[in-house]
Amino acid sequence: MIQVYETAIRAWVVPATKRRASGRKKRRIPWRSAPYGKRVLVVDSETTVDFLLRLLYAVFQLYESGQLLREGIILGDSLKPGELEIVNAYAADHKLEVFSREDFCRDVFFPEVYVKGTLCVGFSLPFDLSRLSMKAGSGRGKNRRKFRLTFTSYYTNPAIYVETISGRAAFIGFAPKNALNEWEKPFFRGRFLDLAALARALTGRGYSLRRAAIAFKTAHKKTSVELGGVTAEAIDYCRNDVLVTWELYEKLRDEYLCYPFASLENERERPPYAVPMGQLYSTASVAKATLRMVGFRPLFDGGIR
Repeated sequence: MIQVYETAIRAWVVPATKRRASGRKKRRIPWRSAPYGKRVLVVDSETTVDFLLRLLYAVFQLYESGQLLREGIILGDSLKPGELEIVNAYAADHKLEVFSREDFCRDVFFPEVYVKGTLCVGFSLPFDLSRLSMKAGSGRGKNRRKFRLTFTSYYTNPAIYVETISGRAAFIGFAPKNALNEWEKPFFRGRFLDLAALARALTGRGYSLRRAAIAFKTAHKKTSVELGGVTAEAIDYCRNDVLVTWELYEKLRDEYLCYPFASLENERERPPYAVPMGQLYSTASVAKATLRMVGFRPLFDGGIR
């Protein structure tokens, strides 16, 4: 008798795609004219410590060419009158701007990140963006694996898609709008940088903000305070976190610039082999960018087998 074995084969299907007709115009690259990282918006949020993780307040700092331009506090939607008094008194003492969550998104976030191409930076950035959003839902169709974050009630401001690709990184970009003004064409998906993912990609190690500040020797370090409430000490703590995040960004940017594929040019002026900081999601991203520079191509592109 012939003995029969059960065999399992692991495989995948490559979907058939239609080739573009010859003579079709070359697709324009979405861009903003400012160099990548010339203007940087750093954000950090503080939330309640219950399972809801409601936004209490957030702090932002805006830098251009390394100089601090403005700093402000973003209020959560459900702060009590006594908590609002604490925040307003603190802001007056330290000459800080105060915004409601929606006013910040409409008057600062979108004019900077969407219109000017300012780089939005945070440590575990998807979490901070989700706290600043007005509502969250899931995408549809090909975007069904993405979270859709809506920030304002103004239809002219796009939502943001966040797609988790691992427990350590996520794709972040503006969601396409139905109607675009002429200046918005082709649609720009923004510049977002999660420092937690970049630190892991460049070192192969996972860090908290506290450990990253020590490892990369930032000038300031994280402090400690009792969280979950609105106090002057807690706001000091959040402002310090934003400062540490900015200093960590500078350290990681300098580390990134040591690689041959590094570039801070805008989307249309950077070399074809360049990979921006916001697109380094893991050590594999670094390896693939390096291999691409020396001529190795993916197998499906006719590379070495």
